[in-house]
Amino acid sequence: MDCIYMAINQILESVRSLPNIYGQLEELLFPMLQKMLTQNDEDVYDKLLDMLTYLTYYSQSISPRMWTLYPLLCNAVKDWALDYFDSCVPSMDNFISRDP
Repeated sequence: MDCIYMAINQILESVRSLPNIYGQLEELLFPMLQKMLTQNDEDVYDKLLDMLTYLTYYSQSISPRMWTLYPLLCNAVKDWALDYFDSCVPSMDNFISRDP
């Protein structure tokens, strides 16, 4: 399963110069991101955070749908992912600084 997340992140990285593509990718990836942020799956959490960082940094804007992930991210940090706080900061920063 780890390889799948790495491949998705590679795709996200490869299209970073095409910000209009991120909206389409967001639509496909959102259900997975939403599910993974609500369960304690530490094996893939870093890769999930990388995906979230790509989507919140390179997209033209942060959609209302993506904003629904912000409280899930905060709750995960509070409930079980405190060890991943350093990895959460880039995504949190993107939410706050790119679309306050």
